[in-house]
Amino acid sequence: ELVYFDAANTDCYQVDQQGAWSAAAAQDYMKTNLSQFNEENGNMIELVICNNDGMALGAKAAIDAAGLVVGEDLYLLGVDALPEVVELIKEGKMTGTVLNDHIAQSHAAVDAAVDVLAGGEMQNYYWANYAKIK
Repeated sequence: ELVYFDAANTDCYQVDQQGAWSAAAAQDYMKTNLSQFNEENGNMIELVICNNDGMALGAKAAIDAAGLVVGEDLYLLGVDALPEVVELIKEGKMTGTVLNDHIAQSHAAVDAAVDVLAGGEMQNYYWANYAKIK
């Protein structure tokens, strides 16, 4: 069963209050999280999903510093497919990332604009898939 680590947090997100979305912020959060939620306390973190690869790299630094191994002790995912993260995945040192496909997103935005300009109604949303890294 997948359970969020902080039962008092009803939305199940850990939010960077300063909005930095940075490696440093993620490293600080992860260091704190790992000091509170670990095997010794019987509540180990098993999965970390970051909103970008920079944050995933920061989380990985804290994970490494704690002596844990990504892929063995926990799984770590990011978004953006930064080259250094793709390399870490190939080396088995990070679990995964996805490419935020800006080309498909820009095409979807243009398609939406064309539809509206042609008299169509704006849909609730247009979906642009993330791209699979090969």
